[in-house]
Amino acid sequence: MRKTALAAMTLVLLLGACGGLRDSRFNPINWFGGARDGRAVEDAGPVGDGRELVAQVIQFSVEPAVGGAVLRATGLPPTQGWYEGELVLVPDEDKPDELLFRFVIRAPVIPNRVSTQQSREVTVARFVSDYRLEGIRRITVTAEGNARTVSRR
Repeated sequence: MRKTALAAMTLVLLLGACGGLRDSRFNPINWFGGARDGRAVEDAGPVGDGRELVAQVIQFSVEPAVGGAVLRATGLPPTQGWYEGELVLVPDEDKPDELLFRFVIRAPVIPNRVSTQQSREVTVARFVSDYRLEGIRRITVTAEGNARTVSRR
């Protein structure tokens, strides 16, 4: 009985000490902070399939996943009915420590109403492997009117 109680107390103390790693840069959940607003990056040219940049990126997050991270962005097009959104990687050899994505989306075939913001929001996600994230300090998603950036802490 005494050995069991001693083992349980030791386990509780060891697990309690792990709380110090919560805010550490060694914790993969803390690798990227919250998104910040930024200026829209100059257009890197058309996608080639008729899609265009979404009007505005209103939310962007990087969430840890097994083998990498999931980039999730929410865009706000000018009207309802926009579809086939995607985060398209823009190759940039000038900034090897940054990933730049364009949030592209296809316009509706027939014009639609403006309606509420929630009814127009389009959310897209993209998986990025740990291998690709190695050495990356910033990830930026750009739209026509703004950009959102997350940085490693």
